[in-house]
Amino acid sequence: MLSKIGLAIVAIAMTGVSVAKADEPQVVDVTITKESFWGKRTFKVSVLHDDTGTEHYATEYQVHTLDGKLITNRVLLHPHVNEQPFTRDTSGKIPEGITEVLVRARDKVHGFGKPLKVRIPKKDEGIYVERKNDGSIVEKLLK
Repeated sequence: MLSKIGLAIVAIAMTGVSVAKADEPQVVDVTITKESFWGKRTFKVSVLHDDTGTEHYATEYQVHTLDGKLITNRVLLHPHVNEQPFTRDTSGKIPEGITEVLVRARDKVHGFGKPLKVRIPKKDEGIYVERKNDGSIVEKLLK
C-alpha cells in the first residue's frame, strides 16, 4: 500500500508538474542588430527563469568575448514572476576582430547559467539566435 507521500509523488509525476524550485537562468534567444553609425549594436536578450520573488530571480545578463572580456551587461532590478521568458535590451561596441560572443544570465541563488554562443554577423546585418528546448540552436540572419 502506498503512503500519502508516495501517492502525492505519483500524482505529481503523472501530471508532469515539476517539484523543483527555480534553477539556473537560461538565455533562450538573442537578437543582435546591425551596427549603428557609432559602431554599437543592440543586444535583445530573452531569459527564462522560474523567478519566485526578491530572494530568487534572474538579476543580470552579460555579453562577453570568448576569452571573458565584458562587452555589455544589463542589471535586472526586480523579479519577473509573471513574465517568462522576458526580453530586455542593452547596447555595446564589439571589439575589432571578435566573431563570436557568449551571452549568459545570472540569478541570486545559482549564479550564471549555461551561456549561449552567438556569431557576430557583418556590420550591415543583424542576427537572431534561439536555443530550442532540446538544446539545438537555430540561427537567422537579419538584413
